[in-house]
Amino acid sequence: MNCFFCHVWRCLGTLLVVTMTVTVAVDLDCDPCIDRSAFLIRAILPTTTSRTILDTLRQTGRDMNVAIDIVQADADGNGMVQAIRVTDPNTVNALVVTAPNEAVAAAVEMYMLENPTVPVFGWGWGYEQLAAQSLGWITDHADEGGRMTAQELHARVQEQSNATLNSVALLHSRPLSEASTTRWDAFLEEQTTLGVVGGRYNVLSFPANNPEDSGMEQLTNVFRNCPYQAVVVADPFVLDDIIRVRAAENCDDRTLLAVFLDDTDAFSNPMVYQAITRQQVAFCLNGQVHLQVTLAALMAAVYVTTGKVVAMPIESSTYWSGPLLINARNVPSDTAASCEQSAFPVCSFFDQSSSSFQTGLETTTEDGTSGSVSTTCPCTERREIRIGGVLHGDTTDAFWDPVFAAARQVATDMHIQLDLVRYQPQVSMSLIYEQMAARIRNLCDSGVDGLFVTIPDDTVLAAVQRCHELRVPVVSVNSGQTASQALGLPHHIGQDEYSGGYGGAERLIAAGMKRGYCVDHAFGNTALQERCQGFRDAIAAHGGDVTFGSHISVPSDNQEQYVINVTEAVEADGGWEGVGLLGFGADPIPSLLRVLGEHPNVVAGTFDTSDVLFEAIRNGKVLFGIDQQPFLQGKMPVYLLAYMVYTQQALTNHVIQSGPSFVEEFPSDAQQICEANFFAVCPDRPEEDMTYIPNSLLALGYALFGMLALACLIAVTWTYKYREKWVVRISQPMFLDLVVFGCLVSGLSIVFMGFQTSYRKDRDDSGEFLDSDNPDIGKVDAGCMAVPWFYGLGFVITFSALFAKIHRVRLIYRAGLQMQRKQVTLADVIPVMAIMFAIEVAILLTWQIIAPLRWDREIIEEIDGFATVSVGSCEGGETGWRFYAGLVIFHVLCLFYALVLCFQTKDINSDFAESSFVSLAVVFMFQVLVLTVPISALVRDNTDVLYFVQATAVFLQNFTVLFLIFVPKMLRMSEDQRNPASRPSRTTSLRRQPRQSGSAHLNGRGTSWAGASLTDREDGTTSRQLRYSEDELSAIWEEGSRRSFDNIAERAPVKSVESGSSSERAPVVSGASGSSVRRSVRFSAVEKSDDVSVSSEFEAVANNQRHQLSPDEVESEWEELGFPSKDKAQMIFDLLQRSTDAERRKTILKGLLDESPTEYSTVPTVDPESLSPEGTGGKVAQPVDRGEQSQEAEPPEEVPPETLAATTNGGALSSKPTNVSPRAFSDHLKSGLSELGEDSFFL
Repeated sequence: MNCFFCHVWRCLGTLLVVTMTVTVAVDLDCDPCIDRSAFLIRAILPTTTSRTILDTLRQTGRDMNVAIDIVQADADGNGMVQAIRVTDPNTVNALVVTAPNEAVAAAVEMYMLENPTVPVFGWGWGYEQLAAQSLGWITDHADEGGRMTAQELHARVQEQSNATLNSVALLHSRPLSEASTTRWDAFLEEQTTLGVVGGRYNVLSFPANNPEDSGMEQLTNVFRNCPYQAVVVADPFVLDDIIRVRAAENCDDRTLLAVFLDDTDAFSNPMVYQAITRQQVAFCLNGQVHLQVTLAALMAAVYVTTGKVVAMPIESSTYWSGPLLINARNVPSDTAASCEQSAFPVCSFFDQSSSSFQTGLETTTEDGTSGSVSTTCPCTERREIRIGGVLHGDTTDAFWDPVFAAARQVATDMHIQLDLVRYQPQVSMSLIYEQMAARIRNLCDSGVDGLFVTIPDDTVLAAVQRCHELRVPVVSVNSGQTASQALGLPHHIGQDEYSGGYGGAERLIAAGMKRGYCVDHAFGNTALQERCQGFRDAIAAHGGDVTFGSHISVPSDNQEQYVINVTEAVEADGGWEGVGLLGFGADPIPSLLRVLGEHPNVVAGTFDTSDVLFEAIRNGKVLFGIDQQPFLQGKMPVYLLAYMVYTQQALTNHVIQSGPSFVEEFPSDAQQICEANFFAVCPDRPEEDMTYIPNSLLALGYALFGMLALACLIAVTWTYKYREKWVVRISQPMFLDLVVFGCLVSGLSIVFMGFQTSYRKDRDDSGEFLDSDNPDIGKVDAGCMAVPWFYGLGFVITFSALFAKIHRVRLIYRAGLQMQRKQVTLADVIPVMAIMFAIEVAILLTWQIIAPLRWDREIIEEIDGFATVSVGSCEGGETGWRFYAGLVIFHVLCLFYALVLCFQTKDINSDFAESSFVSLAVVFMFQVLVLTVPISALVRDNTDVLYFVQATAVFLQNFTVLFLIFVPKMLRMSEDQRNPASRPSRTTSLRRQPRQSGSAHLNGRGTSWAGASLTDREDGTTSRQLRYSEDELSAIWEEGSRRSFDNIAERAPVKSVESGSSSERAPVVSGASGSSVRRSVRFSAVEKSDDVSVSSEFEAVANNQRHQLSPDEVESEWEELGFPSKDKAQMIFDLLQRSTDAERRKTILKGLLDESPTEYSTVPTVDPESLSPEGTGGKVAQPVDRGEQSQEAEPPEEVPPETLAATTNGGALSSKPTNVSPRAFSDHLKSGLSELGEDSFFL
């Protein structure tokens, strides 16, 4: 393609840039920032594309925070063509392609014509057909690669054999790519250029991995007799076979090997580098495919988000990523090769489970055999890369605002450090230049990884030379293009001034210009001179009647002088007809507009842009503005330097053109906002882990509450259904309902534990907090305080019900120990419950008023100022913890006090052992509380575990209480329904209790009897009778003695009480020896009702106590209890113990304690045989009726126990009179039994 056609294609491409820039800019949204994640770029690739390229595209998408949709299709068939055709222009913002064949190239070209609003960028294949029409193309310079191959092989052959290179073969096993063909053609042209006439140049192919080994035979023929001085390998993946065959044919020293690395795959590169290191391959050409793909995708992302794109070079319409010639002097290390193969993994977005990327490489060992090595590429921590910038634009120069803003944005995108300082204005620019030079030297001496600078003066140039000597990559920006090239810097980024002037002249000519002028406000500036030169050359190229007037020098800030200078120059050439003016800067635009106002027929354009220019374009006064896009001058150097630092790859073009970009229409409002805020990007926030409680765990919590609610429903239903049954009535249904209600209320706290949201304030797309509240925050705040309210109230309701039961047991227990009459009603326990409830409400209410819990979110981890992990929780501020601690302490103290009471009454048994189960419930509540509080504090930052711990604790605490309180009753009810005989009858014997070891035992059977019976008499009265064991009565005596009662006998219970009788009974007491005895006290009472006999029984077991008394003290105690001696009491109980029949013992007791109002007890006539379980009579003889006896009568003579035991036909036995009033004692006991039977409830 000759220069004319290059120019035509360049002009078409420039027009396309202008048109599409305007179209895309309308759709921009920079208020308040650009949400780049909303943009979609589609990449259409052949199916043979390697993982390296796919990973490169994904990494670029992450860097720019845009979505890249990768579509792979068959290139040889119709796959890629069809994929291109069906791409919806309404869903994609840009297209990134490669064209491996003409069919795909034609499809891309047609798509661009049909969809001009979709920008197309490309890499690799197809650039000759598509680069001029696309907005950007990056590829390997294949022509240059061919020339470099010829030159390098020519030098190697001359060095080895002093011969001319004239026999070369191009060897391939797959169809040659476009790039390989272009390289070969350029190689042949270069051979001619080098003066080589004739020669042997063949393109040979062989089928790789042929099952019949025909491919290997053909390969062997290539090297047989070593006919070629050099063999260029176009398919690196068969290099292993080629090296082995060459060695077998003894051609290692006679045939050089060179390799064209794969243009679409870097996977085989490490194998080639290994061969170069072992001197099996002379060199290879690397097109740096990673850089091609990265920059193509990068340019597409920048364009769709800002409308900005670098200008393509006029001569090629593409930027070159290579070729890079690699030989033994610059071969990459194994690690570098592995990183290239792995697409240079970046730690920031790399798999955090591993700090490196593992790859398997196929290599060739020194003996020519295949081997496998494993090479590790550590990911690049780009946060450690430090890029410096030194620019001469001071803080008052608005031109540099987008430069600095863009550079900082790229540093944020790439996650690198940017050391960039903007200078304050000085009296003289030379002072700024000196500051720049000093800073450049300091940065390079401190080990900066890369540096971009402006070179406006030789003072700065010397400092840059110092950095270049230190091998610090330096890129020049904006000014100093010539100096940059002279120093050998890799890149200069700025506007192609010549192209800007050239394109400006073309547009003015098209508008009717016949005579053109350059209007220069900084006459002598080399950049402005290049602009004018391009302007003149364009006019000359057009020819005809268009001429160049002159290069006018004008001031930048003096309008009068500006107008005078321009007027004089134009009028000197013949007037204003057909005049065109091209201004060179933004500052003189008002002066230019004054000239145009005086001469409206003049056509004009200008370099640089401003709001004044935009208004002039809209009014039609100015045709265009040439934007050198300072935004890209800040953006591109940081990108390119970062890539150079961690990939060691760079473009081969020296100048990267940020402009010219022609602005010919008034920008949209959206475009103006973007220009004003320098295309501010919504922060590329890493995805924040809000540590929300997962739905599965929330479902578990709701399931636990559901189970608890179901258990409460079952319990309250069962209580209501059996409310008239003796099992329920004994346990007081009201307190059972309180337990159920408290458990349900406490369990409701599980529901509110799952309330959660993000932050208290709303956030915009940039992540900045707004003034408006999160709409869910009120609900979540309410849920925060609902947890302690529901749990606390539920706890106090449940606990107060349980505590009431324990408290009533304690009251009865203490009254029993003191032989006092005690009526325990609801009034005795309601105050305690009310006090606990009031304290609980007071704590919660104060908490609610002073420091209520509010939802707050704490950032745990962050990257670059953005939260990556945060934890939400309910917080009460600086004082909230005091109320939480107070509530916990109150609960602990309540439970601890209940535990003390449980321990004091731990040996009290009941017919249903309910007191034991209540104690167990309190113990479990205490354990759950003391364990949950510290565990919750330890896992506070782990919301999942915290929710699980707290929800499970609430569930277990309440469910266990329900289980321990209700399940034993349900089992007893079920047992009674299955076995009616087990129900209490109107005459009930309740307990047979084993005697403990160490107690005095009269009959040696190991059992003492205790219980109660209720018997209806024929006259309608009721007889309540109690029987006590020896230990029980002995315990009464011991407790009374220990408490020093004034009259212990008056507090001792009698053995028989008859309803409606006023008769008195002497107490029956059995003592024990002085050894340690486990004492027990039992009270039994029977309440008679119409349909059921309800037993209320209280048992207290005193702790093991040692009570040592002298014999005299023992006798004195017995006398105080109403017995003349211990022997008399033992004799009476001996009679009772020898009878195993309850009715017989009752008859004996009745005879012993007759109804006469005397202070004497009579002993009935007893048949000893009848006292034996084997007795045949089976009845007890009736007592002898001695008639009424006066109170002053002397008691009968005592009969020794042995005499009574030997008696066969009865006889009288009486005790000495007691010194207590049996009637007073009887009345006291009767009233106590009446209270127990009629009013007490039983736990």
